[in-house]
Amino acid sequence: MRPLAVGDIIHGHVQGYFGRDFYSCSRIEALGADWVVVRSIDNGNVTTASSPLRDPVGLYRALVEARDRFDEWFCEHKRPSEEDQ
Repeated sequence: MRPLAVGDIIHGHVQGYFGRDFYSCSRIEALGADWVVVRSIDNGNVTTASSPLRDPVGLYRALVEARDRFDEWFCEHKRPSEEDQ
């Protein structure tokens, strides 16, 4: 598993870390030990998530799962290649 990095795209819902209505695909703009800032590919909105009261490992795992998942129902941009994984 490749570590998360700025520029990675996360796909769809991230186990509620960005709120219950967050479903758009987004690009990671900044990443810390227990926080992340993403920008929606669809509309350019910026959203943050942090886990001061939640498990930071849980946030990281949810982000990795969302990055590695590709669901055509959510994502209209190109499918990530194996090289990107």
